[in-house]
Amino acid sequence: MKKYSILCAAFVGFLIAGSAVAQQEKTKSGQTMTSVVVAKARKEQIVTRVEALGTTRPNEIIHLASPVTEKIKSIHFSDGQTVSAGDLLIELESAEEKAAQESAKAVLEERRAAFYRVKKLEENQFAAKARLDETRAAMNQAIAHVAVMRARLADRSIRAPFAGVLGLRTVSVGELLESGDEIITLTDNSIIKLDFSVSSEYLSSVRPGLAIEARATAFGDRLFAGEVKSLSNQIDTVTRSFVVRAELPNPDGAMLPGLLMTVDILQNPREAIVVPEEGIIQRGRSASVLVVNEADGNKVEDRPVDLGVRLRGSVEVLEGLEPGELIVTRGATVAKPGNSVVVRAVQEPGRDLVEIFDQGSPKPIETGKDP
Repeated sequence: MKKYSILCAAFVGFLIAGSAVAQQEKTKSGQTMTSVVVAKARKEQIVTRVEALGTTRPNEIIHLASPVTEKIKSIHFSDGQTVSAGDLLIELESAEEKAAQESAKAVLEERRAAFYRVKKLEENQFAAKARLDETRAAMNQAIAHVAVMRARLADRSIRAPFAGVLGLRTVSVGELLESGDEIITLTDNSIIKLDFSVSSEYLSSVRPGLAIEARATAFGDRLFAGEVKSLSNQIDTVTRSFVVRAELPNPDGAMLPGLLMTVDILQNPREAIVVPEEGIIQRGRSASVLVVNEADGNKVEDRPVDLGVRLRGSVEVLEGLEPGELIVTRGATVAKPGNSVVVRAVQEPGRDLVEIFDQGSPKPIETGKDP
């Protein structure tokens, strides 16, 4: 009940504020004048926003699997552990391979010694060159066999191919792994790739290097900044859209693959004249604003304007206004072009009517000063 009363009071306050704008006031000469709230046309750095929905992907991801059929000897990681490139994750049984490698090394030493003996004899012309070639081939064969044994032994040590975060393991020590059995997933989330579709009408304006902003419901108002990295090489024939891939730095690892995010591509950064949206009077396809001329006794002028992009709560004005000019934002329905008005407040960005009039019925202020 208390919450309901607070909401009602706020609503009544808003209505009172609105009616205060349209209040008629009398000057010293007895003339009745309309009181209004105004805002200054101001220059701002703005961008054109192209909105889309995207899905996050990891920078790198791999499903580590066993390259051979063998039992697990030891496990060197924990679930969710962060690892570096080359870290040992799992050792498989390798006694047979180690023995085979030692045997191959012994054969290599024997054949290397035989080669050098024959080489010395051949240099003194006590052995034929054909014999030297034969021992050289046998030595090279032994070298290759040692390399094969070393590779087979390396297959029994499963290491991280890049730095990242491990998932949840599903294997245990002593378990027999078949070749190709998945062990664990390794993901590099230091950079998150964000894929989203954009209408083909933006094909000529979306390009690598453009800044983007992304949000996800899971993170509330937190904003993630990144940039476009690449575009797909074809247009979808059904949706008439193309896929854009952006990259977002993720140093704290907050974002995970598979997250749905809203994306704004920031195009054409520029300095433009901006006014509050409530100051625009729309008549069909044309638009105008009520300009208060301070130099002419606060007379109101109905001035046509050309509009650009609509922003959050404001509008870009391409032509028709100069920075610093005052436009009516509250009281436009009662202010008449050619008549003078009383400026009761200058509305600043981020301030609403309730805040402006929270001190009751304010006195008229000078338009050149802050309210």
